Amino acid sequence: MTEDKRDSAQHLVWRNTMFLVIAQMLVVPLSIITNILVARFLGPADFGHLYLATTFAAFGFMFVEFGQSGALAGLIAEQRLRAGELLASALAWRMAATIPVAIILLVASLWLDYAREFQIALALMLLISAFSTVSLACHDVMRGYERTDIGAVTFVIWKLLIVVVTVPVLFGGGRLQALLWAQAGCALLGAVIMLRLLRILKLPRWSFSPQAVRDLLQRGWPFFTLALVIALQENVDAAFLARYASSDAVGWYAAARKLIGLLMYPASALVAALYPTLSRLRVEDEVQFARAAGSALRVTLLCAVPLAAGCGLFPELGVWMFNGVTFKPTSDNLRILSFYILLVYFSMPLSSILMSSGRQRPWVVLQLTCVVVSAAVDPWLIPWCQSHFGNGGLGVCIATVLSEVMMVTGGIWLAQRQLFDVQLLRNAFVALLGGAAMALAAVLLHGYSPWWVAPVSLCAYAGVLFVSGLLGRSQLQQMRSLFTRR
Repeated sequence: MTEDKRDSAQHLVWRNTMFLVIAQMLVVPLSIITNILVARFLGPADFGHLYLATTFAAFGFMFVEFGQSGALAGLIAEQRLRAGELLASALAWRMAATIPVAIILLVASLWLDYAREFQIALALMLLISAFSTVSLACHDVMRGYERTDIGAVTFVIWKLLIVVVTVPVLFGGGRLQALLWAQAGCALLGAVIMLRLLRILKLPRWSFSPQAVRDLLQRGWPFFTLALVIALQENVDAAFLARYASSDAVGWYAAARKLIGLLMYPASALVAALYPTLSRLRVEDEVQFARAAGSALRVTLLCAVPLAAGCGLFPELGVWMFNGVTFKPTSDNLRILSFYILLVYFSMPLSSILMSSGRQRPWVVLQLTCVVVSAAVDPWLIPWCQSHFGNGGLGVCIATVLSEVMMVTGGIWLAQRQLFDVQLLRNAFVALLGGAAMALAAVLLHGYSPWWVAPVSLCAYAGVLFVSGLLGRSQLQQMRSLFTRR
């Protein structure tokens, strides 16, 4: 493979990642505004019904999509001529699976005697999810063609449309049902638009194929099991937290997870852009596969250190978004979870590398082992932290870090050894040196407002990277080129 082709492959990954990151940066404020408005206008009861309906519908549609988010993009990246067949088969499976999943969830809500308001909300949320899964399938096709620019733009427009519809509904006196009907209309419109936008890709003729369904299910199984295991770990932590911690501690932990979720967007964008490209390179060129994978690990490491250091050094900036007084103990949760950020920014690209290289089963087993670890230590750590610090959520944070240490250690053991070269070690050393510079700046400026100390500390990190040569004119020009050529 020529040098131009190798550069083109890496260019695709980082260009697609940058589009997704920018889309997330635009969408996050819209999502925050929407959630604040919905909570304020609907009140705690209806907001709780909305949360439960969203959670249950998301869990049910894990079985509808069955890991196709990764499988569909990966298969199309490898076999472009089957794109029409794979998309049509994926949509047929999802529509057929939606019916039994919806019936099971609605019957379960009746059997458990949930409130009628919740049952209606669940039914409407399932309708929204049915429309949304069509849009997601189209988005996966665009990822398979490595055209995340189209998906990123439509994602931002869709979120903006939800805000535009939500605001007049709420200010007009609409309650939960009116809001969900409006959002269902947005989801339907979004599905129609995404289907029409597929014309840009000039897909081959659409055709349903039982073999394509089998291929999607077989390829999607590891993604489904991994997602199921991850959801299981979250539920295990929540169950023990609810049992052994105070109500306030549960709220502090929930706030910390929300803030950590915001910091995960760049890594999530990288994983979404990386997997299809790695799937293609795995088939075409093993050497280029290793090069692109190693590059992803090096760059995410440079991003992880300032985010983790900022979370640990200046947690009060994030807590301020909720309430700096009533949510003040959340700062302690964030300080512990800052280590989780550092680790997860390494494990997420490792996940894409392993999933695209045929190591799905051991990776899922490793994730399941982490669930067992959490289930073992949560009943001890949570009540101990609750009794000693009045914040049982700290126990879950510690267990989360321990689990992620296992994930990173196991991922390194499973991955190809050539990924961990001298260049990666050099990047790690420089990044940690930059993190130390951030900490030193924070210590020297202790007592001043964190609102300006944090940017100064970040400049200290960037200064270390600049002096080391990891952040210079060539790197900035390379980032700019992501938006000027394909």
